[in-house]
Amino acid sequence: MANVPVTLKARNASSGWDAIYPKTTLAQIIGLISGDKIDPSLMPDLAVTHVVEAASQTAMLALSVQQGDLCFRTDESKVYILVAEPASTLANWKQWTVPVQTSVSGNAGTATKLATARAVDGVSFDGSADISHYATCSTAAATVEKTAALTGFALATGAIVKVKFTVTNTANNPTLNISGTGAKAIYYHNAAIVAAMLAANRFYEFVYNGTQWELLGDVDTQYAAMSVAEGTAGTATTSRAVRADYLQQIIDARILTNARITAGATEPSSPNTGDIWLDYNNA
Repeated sequence: MANVPVTLKARNASSGWDAIYPKTTLAQIIGLISGDKIDPSLMPDLAVTHVVEAASQTAMLALSVQQGDLCFRTDESKVYILVAEPASTLANWKQWTVPVQTSVSGNAGTATKLATARAVDGVSFDGSADISHYATCSTAAATVEKTAALTGFALATGAIVKVKFTVTNTANNPTLNISGTGAKAIYYHNAAIVAAMLAANRFYEFVYNGTQWELLGDVDTQYAAMSVAEGTAGTATTSRAVRADYLQQIIDARILTNARITAGATEPSSPNTGDIWLDYNNA
């Protein structure tokens, strides 16, 4: 074994090997080792990168460093690497840049925005801003197509909008068009809604089923609505539904004309034209 040719080599920066001592046999190599350590004088210089700080360019150029060392500039929060000596030459310093992570397995590299926006009940959401499903409709009463604007809205099955109507609808079979996505019929309990079902200063919630808008919640459709004018004049000839705010106006008007107001399940005796009867039987 002592006569086996052996050369002691060290890995160099060019991915090669350099002979560090001209010994040719294992016995000769073993002779270089003392106490399980190789004589340091036989080893090549090892590069050790140091990281230092400097508060200015002048301070950086005055550093006692060697090629490969890093300098953190506290005045501009940047890192420079010495690519050649001497360190006193500015051109020998190159800024150390770290690539910004822009995507992580298809997701955005920042926590403030989604790489791909997602629709939340019909409204686009990418994480950069709050979203809302609230819109206001001020379309004229007799106009069939009711319109409202909603930022980021896209019509899709399951889309939801909450609309405040500032004008009471008087058109039969009205439609709803949100942000120019198309006029779609408004249904309630599988039937197109009728006039006066959408009242001024009321809030209504709708969901799109892929064909039409469905009005959610409970709406009184048993009786046609009575206007203040009808109630005040006493011209209604059939059972009608009266909004609470309208009823107060009607009562106030009838009091001024000395009309009699009766509440109960029995028809008032000897009624006069214009009297009001709150019939419990039809409640």
